[in-house]
Amino acid sequence: MPYRKEPLIIGQYYHIFNRGIDGMTIFKETSNYSRFMELLSYYNHVNPNKTFSVYSKSIPSIQQKILSSLNSKKQLVEILCFCLMPNHYHLILHQSQDNGISTFLRIIQNAYAKYFNTKYKRSGPLMQSAFQVRLIDSDEKLYHVSRYVHLNPSTANLVQTDQLQDYSMSSYPSYIGKTSLSFISTSLILNNFHTRNNYKKFVIDQADYQKELKHIKDQIID
Repeated sequence: MPYRKEPLIIGQYYHIFNRGIDGMTIFKETSNYSRFMELLSYYNHVNPNKTFSVYSKSIPSIQQKILSSLNSKKQLVEILCFCLMPNHYHLILHQSQDNGISTFLRIIQNAYAKYFNTKYKRSGPLMQSAFQVRLIDSDEKLYHVSRYVHLNPSTANLVQTDQLQDYSMSSYPSYIGKTSLSFISTSLILNNFHTRNNYKKFVIDQADYQKELKHIKDQIID
């Protein structure tokens, strides 16, 4: 997936990808995944007044005031899908503001790197690059990329295909109704499939094929 140098455009959908520097593990334990997901939710607003670190250490009444202030602000992006893997992540984002995606990812990645480096007593960059991105220029591609993202844990043999519904580090459980994440927008994709079960079938039916592509990809010449 090549790095996209040209400006990202309001109203367009993008597949975002990044991995740990030198392929290092960036999510070592459950609390790491949880932190990144909390950052996705918290920082998706224009000019947040308080850092997540300040918010998380505040008493409940102060937290509520901070959240109320955040909720009155415009969102930088719309988050359609995500999947967090041990050494990388995938996002499908809709840009809602000028420079929304770049601003959002810069804040998220910097905040997570600071948290990770402090927790594990390390220093230096955590991610391989700013981020990698590919334009999703049709509805059909959007559906297929969402499937690709949601199948990642199965394709990488982290879980069996029938366990994807319980892989909480992904938006897939929200798409099939197992969980509900307030920061994820599922309606655009789900409306095409009419029911959650139809979307589930769309994803699962491709699982074996996607695994096979991964298995032979080094033998394929584009």
